[in-house]
Amino acid sequence: MTALLDAQRRQTVVDTVRRQRGEAIARELSVPAGLLVRWSEQEQPNWSDLPDLTEIAKTAQAFAEYRPEHERTLEFEALEVLRDFLSSFPDKPQKEMLYTILAQGMRHAQRPAHAARVEKLLNGHLRVDPLNDRRTTGT
Repeated sequence: MTALLDAQRRQTVVDTVRRQRGEAIARELSVPAGLLVRWSEQEQPNWSDLPDLTEIAKTAQAFAEYRPEHERTLEFEALEVLRDFLSSFPDKPQKEMLYTILAQGMRHAQRPAHAARVEKLLNGHLRVDPLNDRRTTGT
């Protein structure tokens, strides 16, 4: 019985380390620069045959979409929908309106701390351009 428990423990450790390593590699490769670093670490990389940047971006996106099991919850999926929704509005005034509505909704839900965080984000990423008094994204 002790041998079986020891074997199960060893297997659990091996599985956990493999899962953590896979998640870490996926995070690293979710950024195009990470993929290029891995490519450059090959034994004798052929610098004249650099990978196509479009393919690198596509591959990095595939890794970026990977989610470990514990991140496949409703909240994480809702976050992905929200990110996609917010990024579909390229116009700065539209973005400002969406964040303002989000903050107001949070206040209505009696979550003033969350609303304040959204407003802080909004104020930190949008600034008034003194030349034409229009809001632009900050750097």
